Amino acid sequence: LTHPVPRAALLNAIKKLHFGRVAPDGSVEIEGENHRPEGFTPSEPPSEIISFGEEGDAPNTVTFDIQKEDEGPSVVEQANIWIFLKMFKINRLKGRVMLRLLRSSHNGELESDMECVSERVVDTRRSGWHTLTVTRTVQMLLDGGSSSLRLQVSCPLCAEVGASPILSPPNNGKVTGRDQSHRPFLMVVLQAREEANPRRVKRALECDGKIRLCCKGQFYVNFKDIGWSDWIIAPSGYHANYCEGDCP
Repeated sequence: LTHPVPRAALLNAIKKLHFGRVAPDGSVEIEGENHRPEGFTPSEPPSEIISFGEEGDAPNTVTFDIQKEDEGPSVVEQANIWIFLKMFKINRLKGRVMLRLLRSSHNGELESDMECVSERVVDTRRSGWHTLTVTRTVQMLLDGGSSSLRLQVSCPLCAEVGASPILSPPNNGKVTGRDQSHRPFLMVVLQAREEANPRRVKRALECDGKIRLCCKGQFYVNFKDIGWSDWIIAPSGYHANYCEGDCP
């Protein structure tokens, strides 16, 4: 970051991440943390990353820097960009606008060089936060060894309805705490790849009458067929599978 993140912006981002579990002093209580069974040993928890946007060198652009705690491969379970859409009192029209996130894969600045990575129709009745999903984009970014996500925010009809995406605080010198808290941010939930994809247990080879290797033969016992249905209500049967072939 080129300048410190205001406390108001940080608290606002954490509230969005934990949905109301943030106390006024900034402390966070994770749901279910104090209600785990005795002796419960959780697996490696996912990492939660909050990256505040930096104003880009081109109009309507913003850059997010994704700093991981480890260098190993990760699976992006969730990635959302939060953008505040401000409605102005003058020329306000009720309606909906399309909010888009554009990204260039060739460092181009022309509209034709940009591809849409996320879009959403948003309501313009009042000012508020809107989320756009960029999970696939962030996953491709990290898989490619990069950590900087540069996007262009597009809203062609915003000016017509008196709306504006807030990408940076006003540069007129009158910056309030509310202005700082409206800074766009990216929230990413990462899981270590070995945790997200646990080692698959090998399944037994099914017998098909053509192989000599050890295999599993299918055999289903129907309780009705053997006269047990009068005293066994449920289940109606069970799989009594067996091994066949050259088994150890």
